[in-house]
Amino acid sequence: MDSIQNMALVMGAAGFMGLLIGVVYKYSHSRAIYASQMIHSLVIYAVLTAMMLYLRITVSTAVLLGAVSILRFRNPIKDHRDLVYILWSVISGFCCATHMFSLLGVGSVLIVIMLMLFKATKQYDRVLLAVKSKDKDDESIIKQLDDLYLSNKLKMIENNSVGDISSELIYEVKETEGAFKTAENIKEKIYEHMPDVTEIIVMYQEDDTAI
Repeated sequence: MDSIQNMALVMGAAGFMGLLIGVVYKYSHSRAIYASQMIHSLVIYAVLTAMMLYLRITVSTAVLLGAVSILRFRNPIKDHRDLVYILWSVISGFCCATHMFSLLGVGSVLIVIMLMLFKATKQYDRVLLAVKSKDKDDESIIKQLDDLYLSNKLKMIENNSVGDISSELIYEVKETEGAFKTAENIKEKIYEHMPDVTEIIVMYQEDDTAI
Protein backbone atom coordinates (compact mmCIF):
# COMPACT_ATOMS: atom_id res chain seq x y z
CA MET A 1 0.00 0.00 0.00
CA ASP A 2 1.57 3.30 -1.05
CA SER A 3 1.67 6.37 1.16
CA ILE A 4 -1.23 8.14 -0.55
CA GLN A 5 -3.53 5.16 -0.08
CA ASN A 6 -2.38 4.70 3.49
CA MET A 7 -2.92 8.39 4.23
CA ALA A 8 -6.41 8.26 2.76
CA LEU A 9 -7.23 5.15 4.83
CA VAL A 10 -5.97 6.68 8.09
CA MET A 11 -7.63 10.07 7.59
CA GLY A 12 -10.87 8.55 6.32
CA ALA A 13 -11.07 6.05 9.18
CA ALA A 14 -10.33 8.76 11.76
CA GLY A 15 -12.97 11.07 10.31
CA PHE A 16 -15.52 8.26 10.17
CA MET A 17 -14.85 7.30 13.79
CA GLY A 18 -15.11 10.93 14.89
CA LEU A 19 -18.45 11.20 13.10
CA LEU A 20 -19.64 7.92 14.63
CA ILE A 21 -18.67 9.12 18.11
CA GLY A 22 -20.54 12.34 17.33
CA VAL A 23 -23.69 10.34 16.54
CA VAL A 24 -23.44 8.56 19.89
CA TYR A 25 -22.87 11.93 21.56
CA LYS A 26 -25.95 13.39 19.88
CA TYR A 27 -28.05 10.40 20.99
CA SER A 28 -27.04 10.84 24.61
CA HIS A 29 -27.36 14.64 24.66
CA SER A 30 -30.16 16.93 23.65
CA ARG A 31 -31.77 20.28 24.26
CA ALA A 32 -29.85 22.32 26.82
CA ILE A 33 -26.65 20.30 26.97
CA TYR A 34 -26.45 19.35 23.30
CA ALA A 35 -24.04 21.39 21.17
CA SER A 36 -23.58 20.79 17.46
CA GLN A 37 -20.09 22.32 17.73
CA MET A 38 -19.11 19.38 19.94
CA ILE A 39 -19.78 16.92 17.09
CA HIS A 40 -17.59 18.96 14.75
CA SER A 41 -14.86 19.03 17.40
CA LEU A 42 -14.99 15.26 17.91
CA VAL A 43 -14.40 14.65 14.20
CA ILE A 44 -11.53 17.14 14.11
CA TYR A 45 -9.96 15.72 17.30
CA ALA A 46 -9.78 12.27 15.73
CA VAL A 47 -8.34 13.53 12.43
CA LEU A 48 -5.79 15.82 14.08
CA THR A 49 -4.58 13.04 16.35
CA ALA A 50 -4.22 10.69 13.38
CA MET A 51 -2.30 13.37 11.48
CA MET A 52 0.02 13.92 14.41
CA LEU A 53 0.90 10.23 14.64
CA TYR A 54 0.63 9.33 10.96
CA LEU A 55 4.37 8.90 10.44
CA ARG A 56 4.88 6.82 13.57
CA ILE A 57 4.61 3.02 13.40
CA THR A 58 4.47 2.54 17.17
CA VAL A 59 3.37 4.87 19.90
CA SER A 60 5.18 4.87 23.23
CA THR A 61 3.43 5.70 26.49
CA ALA A 62 5.40 8.93 26.73
CA VAL A 63 4.25 10.06 23.28
CA LEU A 64 0.66 9.10 24.08
CA LEU A 65 0.60 11.06 27.34
CA GLY A 66 2.39 13.98 25.74
CA ALA A 67 -0.14 14.17 22.92
CA VAL A 68 -3.13 13.99 25.25
CA SER A 69 -1.62 16.63 27.53
CA ILE A 70 -1.89 19.28 24.82
CA LEU A 71 -5.66 19.26 25.21
CA ARG A 72 -6.51 22.19 27.47
CA PHE A 73 -10.18 22.57 28.36
CA ARG A 74 -10.54 26.34 28.38
CA ASN A 75 -14.32 26.23 28.12
CA PRO A 76 -16.40 24.76 30.95
CA ILE A 77 -17.52 21.18 30.35
CA LYS A 78 -21.31 21.13 30.48
CA ASP A 79 -21.54 17.42 31.15
CA HIS A 80 -19.08 14.97 32.68
CA ARG A 81 -19.77 12.60 29.79
CA ASP A 82 -18.15 15.06 27.40
CA LEU A 83 -14.71 14.05 28.69
CA VAL A 84 -15.46 10.45 27.71
CA TYR A 85 -16.30 11.43 24.14
CA ILE A 86 -13.27 13.71 23.78
CA LEU A 87 -10.84 11.02 24.97
CA TRP A 88 -12.65 8.40 22.88
CA SER A 89 -12.15 10.57 19.79
CA VAL A 90 -8.45 11.14 20.56
CA ILE A 91 -7.77 7.44 21.19
CA SER A 92 -9.61 6.63 17.94
CA GLY A 93 -7.13 8.83 16.13
CA PHE A 94 -4.27 6.90 17.73
CA CYS A 95 -5.78 3.57 16.71
CA CYS A 96 -6.37 4.69 13.12
CA ALA A 97 -2.82 6.04 12.79
CA THR A 98 -1.36 2.73 14.01
CA HIS A 99 -3.84 0.57 12.01
CA MET A 100 -5.18 -0.97 15.22
CA PHE A 101 -8.67 -1.16 13.76
CA SER A 102 -9.62 -4.36 15.60
CA LEU A 103 -8.84 -2.76 18.95
CA LEU A 104 -10.73 0.34 17.93
CA GLY A 105 -13.79 -1.65 16.84
CA VAL A 106 -13.93 -3.90 19.89
CA GLY A 107 -13.18 -1.03 22.28
CA SER A 108 -15.83 1.23 20.75
CA VAL A 109 -18.49 -1.49 20.99
CA LEU A 110 -17.59 -2.06 24.64
CA ILE A 111 -17.78 1.69 25.34
CA VAL A 112 -21.27 1.90 23.84
CA ILE A 113 -22.38 -1.14 25.85
CA MET A 114 -20.98 0.33 29.06
CA LEU A 115 -22.67 3.67 28.39
CA MET A 116 -25.97 1.85 28.03
CA LEU A 117 -25.42 -0.34 31.10
CA PHE A 118 -24.48 2.66 33.23
CA LYS A 119 -27.46 4.54 31.75
CA ALA A 120 -25.10 7.29 30.66
CA THR A 121 -27.32 7.87 27.62
CA LYS A 122 -30.44 8.34 29.74
CA GLN A 123 -32.09 11.74 29.61
CA TYR A 124 -32.85 13.06 33.08
CA ASP A 125 -35.72 15.27 32.05
CA ARG A 126 -37.81 17.30 34.45
CA VAL A 127 -39.92 20.42 34.40
CA LEU A 128 -39.37 23.23 36.90
CA LEU A 129 -41.43 26.26 37.91
CA ALA A 130 -39.83 29.42 39.25
CA VAL A 131 -42.50 31.25 41.27
CA LYS A 132 -41.72 34.92 41.91
CA SER A 133 -43.88 37.00 44.21
CA LYS A 134 -44.07 40.53 45.62
CA ASP A 135 -45.03 38.89 48.94
CA LYS A 136 -41.70 38.58 50.75
CA ASP A 137 -43.10 35.97 53.16
CA ASP A 138 -42.08 32.61 51.65
CA GLU A 139 -44.15 30.68 54.17
CA SER A 140 -47.25 32.51 53.03
CA ILE A 141 -46.59 31.56 49.41
CA ILE A 142 -45.98 27.92 50.33
CA LYS A 143 -49.20 27.82 52.37
CA GLN A 144 -51.21 29.28 49.49
CA LEU A 145 -49.84 26.63 47.16
CA ASP A 146 -50.79 23.96 49.69
CA ASP A 147 -54.30 25.42 49.95
CA LEU A 148 -54.60 25.03 46.18
CA TYR A 149 -53.68 21.34 46.63
CA LEU A 150 -50.62 21.86 44.43
CA SER A 151 -48.30 20.19 46.94
CA ASN A 152 -49.40 16.86 45.45
CA LYS A 153 -48.09 17.90 42.05
CA LEU A 154 -45.14 20.08 43.03
CA LYS A 155 -42.02 19.57 45.10
CA MET A 156 -39.98 22.55 46.24
CA ILE A 157 -36.30 21.99 45.48
CA GLU A 158 -34.77 25.42 46.02
CA ASN A 159 -35.43 28.75 47.69
CA ASN A 160 -33.78 31.63 45.84
CA SER A 161 -35.38 34.36 47.95
CA VAL A 162 -33.10 37.13 49.12
CA GLY A 163 -34.33 38.36 52.50
CA ASP A 164 -36.78 41.22 52.11
CA ILE A 165 -35.54 42.04 48.63
CA SER A 166 -37.13 39.34 46.49
CA SER A 167 -39.03 36.08 46.76
CA GLU A 168 -38.44 33.20 44.37
CA LEU A 169 -39.23 29.54 44.94
CA ILE A 170 -38.22 26.74 42.55
CA TYR A 171 -40.60 23.79 42.27
CA GLU A 172 -40.34 20.53 40.36
CA VAL A 173 -43.37 18.95 38.72
CA LYS A 174 -43.72 15.45 40.19
CA GLU A 175 -45.42 13.96 37.14
CA THR A 176 -43.21 12.44 34.47
CA GLU A 177 -45.77 12.05 31.70
CA GLY A 178 -47.14 15.29 30.33
CA ALA A 179 -45.17 17.29 32.88
CA PHE A 180 -44.89 20.37 30.69
CA LYS A 181 -48.65 20.55 30.10
CA THR A 182 -49.24 20.05 33.83
CA ALA A 183 -46.84 22.90 34.56
CA GLU A 184 -48.75 25.22 32.22
CA ASN A 185 -52.05 24.31 33.91
CA ILE A 186 -50.53 24.95 37.34
CA LYS A 187 -49.16 28.26 36.11
CA GLU A 188 -52.65 29.41 35.05
CA LYS A 189 -54.16 28.27 38.35
CA ILE A 190 -51.57 30.15 40.41
CA TYR A 191 -52.08 33.35 38.41
CA GLU A 192 -55.84 33.03 38.92
CA HIS A 193 -55.82 32.43 42.69
CA MET A 194 -52.58 34.08 43.88
CA PRO A 195 -52.57 37.79 42.95
CA ASP A 196 -49.30 38.40 44.80
CA VAL A 197 -47.41 36.23 42.33
CA THR A 198 -45.73 38.49 39.79
CA GLU A 199 -44.10 35.96 37.48
CA ILE A 200 -43.97 32.21 36.89
CA ILE A 201 -41.27 30.77 34.65
CA VAL A 202 -41.60 27.22 33.32
CA MET A 203 -38.20 25.65 32.71
CA TYR A 204 -37.15 22.41 31.10
CA GLN A 205 -34.15 20.82 32.78
CA GLU A 206 -31.91 18.05 31.55
CA ASP A 207 -29.20 16.81 33.91
CA ASP A 208 -27.72 19.91 35.63
CA THR A 209 -28.58 22.45 32.96
CA ALA A 210 -31.90 24.24 32.62
CA ILE A 211 -33.44 26.36 29.88
